[in-house]
Amino acid sequence: MDIISSTIKDVAEVAGTLGKAFTYVWFIILPPFFYWAFKALWMDHVRRRYWGSVDKILLEIIPPQNIEKSPKLMESFFSGIHGVDTTIPNNEKYLKGRFIEWFSFELVGDSGEIHFYVRIPKWDKGIIEANIYAQYPDAQVVEVDDYVDKVPRIVPNKHWEIWGADAKLTEEDPMPIRTYHRFQEDVTGKMIDPLSSIFEILGKLGPNQKVWFQILVNPVKESSYYSKAKDYVEFIAGRKEKDLCRVPAFP
Repeated sequence: MDIISSTIKDVAEVAGTLGKAFTYVWFIILPPFFYWAFKALWMDHVRRRYWGSVDKILLEIIPPQNIEKSPKLMESFFSGIHGVDTTIPNNEKYLKGRFIEWFSFELVGDSGEIHFYVRIPKWDKGIIEANIYAQYPDAQVVEVDDYVDKVPRIVPNKHWEIWGADAKLTEEDPMPIRTYHRFQEDVTGKMIDPLSSIFEILGKLGPNQKVWFQILVNPVKESSYYSKAKDYVEFIAGRKEKDLCRVPAFP
């Protein structure tokens, strides 16, 4: 009992000392903590409010029946829409929550039909149309109603079942992935459509079966991406510790 009483007394003395010390330094410790907590909550609030105020539209991209051009044209397309990147004044960033808007590229299978959509802010319609027509002059770009509205708002229910998942890279962003130029036959050199296996599945969906695949993209500052990728190369080469790299900070 004496040992327990002594331990409790020692703990109480330590707590009292810490409490007394805190009364002298609270004005140094608390303001930074509350600042960062408030900033995180504020930015989440104003960004949600800003994104909710953006007038968004859905465009359907209808490609020509037979496309014999290389997938490389899509590189030029994405390079073109990178032009939406701009410098946002601090007052609009922190007070209004403005940020560089996302583009949502969506591949939809609906009862055996395949559709290509892009969901964008209304003011970016021109840049999407210009870059699509520049690479695929015979394509059509049509503003359409949201296909999501064809599904009940409350699912699953007795008529509908639903399943969803997120896909993410298994390695850091600078690590290479298998891109279109590696989809090539070794003998003939003929290009294989990287999406052919997905199209095969979507084309065999039965009545009222739907698959929605969505990829969100927004422009990244090239200077920032280059420096972070260089850091990761240094880490792989063993010339830099990972905790000194900026790898986890990829946007």
